[in-house]
Amino acid sequence: THHNSTIPQFSQGNGQLHGRSRFLVAPDLDGDAIQQGGLLGIVKLRAPRRTAFTIIELLVSIAIVGLLVALIVPAVQNARETARRTECTNQLRQLGLALNQFEATNRHYPSLDHGVNTAGSWVYAVLPHLDQAALWEELKSVYGGTFAYSGLEPTGDSASYDARLQHIESYMRNKVTLGGFHCPADPAPSLSTISYPGCEGIGNIHAGLEGIFRYANVDMAGPRRVMTTADVTDGLSQTIAFSEWKHVWRNGQIDVWNIDDPGRMIWVLPDRLGRGADLATIVDRCRRIPPRTPEKYGWRHNAGHAESWFMRGNGGCGYVHGQPPNRLSCEYPPATIEGVLTTAGSFHRDGVNGVFADGHVRFVTNFVDLGVWRSMATCAGNETVSLE
Repeated sequence: THHNSTIPQFSQGNGQLHGRSRFLVAPDLDGDAIQQGGLLGIVKLRAPRRTAFTIIELLVSIAIVGLLVALIVPAVQNARETARRTECTNQLRQLGLALNQFEATNRHYPSLDHGVNTAGSWVYAVLPHLDQAALWEELKSVYGGTFAYSGLEPTGDSASYDARLQHIESYMRNKVTLGGFHCPADPAPSLSTISYPGCEGIGNIHAGLEGIFRYANVDMAGPRRVMTTADVTDGLSQTIAFSEWKHVWRNGQIDVWNIDDPGRMIWVLPDRLGRGADLATIVDRCRRIPPRTPEKYGWRHNAGHAESWFMRGNGGCGYVHGQPPNRLSCEYPPATIEGVLTTAGSFHRDGVNGVFADGHVRFVTNFVDLGVWRSMATCAGNETVSLE
């Protein structure tokens, strides 16, 4: 028996249902009608396919990308800084071990001027204990096959002596790179310079030295002696041996520098203070140096940190604790006060690394109490150091 079926139908164009029909009519993707007869057919309705972002979607995407960059970039920078500081710490730790190995072998610490009747600086003394004996031999050959030394000025041919010094200086500045002496956070080249000076004491005013590194030869000013562990009565764990500074950035010529940071240079104070000036007066004058581009304000400099690390003395291979870390270094006008107020500094964030006489390394912030910072520099000041 044939029965008429009532089948709902979409009418073309408006999609409304009609009562009796064998057909299902639905709009296709182009808006035209599709009719399917006989059996009931089902056609799914689909929205038109889009080919581009809307403005809102684009803005949201940009905002998300910007947020991710803001989160990721500082994290990457912090990770790199942490890696550089860790490498610097390891280098200083090795330097501390070399210092103690030298002391154990020779029963005294090296001096700023290498040692009694020896030429150069303390840097030479520790090279064999840093697995750099070959470089030590190379430097000795530059000095003429021996580090033997009998005074700053020669007793014989001064012209020959001056020529020898010029040869040494030219060689050291252009051909020598010291492994393990350059802080990885410093963007300057590592050729012939050092990031790690030895501690001379608090202020080096009137040639007074209180630190581990002293002068050994008679032609140098101040107390002449080499230090031993027995002289460090404040305690090896309380007395700093090395720290960091922002060493000079040379442009390949003597007395020509790239001053990307004024902390690399030693600035000359404009006024003569007289030989009776004390450390507080010097520090006060030094703090008046503009922290940015002092040369544009008429300040001048004669040298930079580690300019002559291979010779001796403050600014070449030694520094003092007269000011907290990352202050500018200064020197006094000639013929007034002996010494240079060289300060520790680094490109690490907010402070410097320091290695103590027992070999341990710790980070000291720029905001350390000045009294505590100065106490670290003395071997026998009877102070108690606490950074807690």
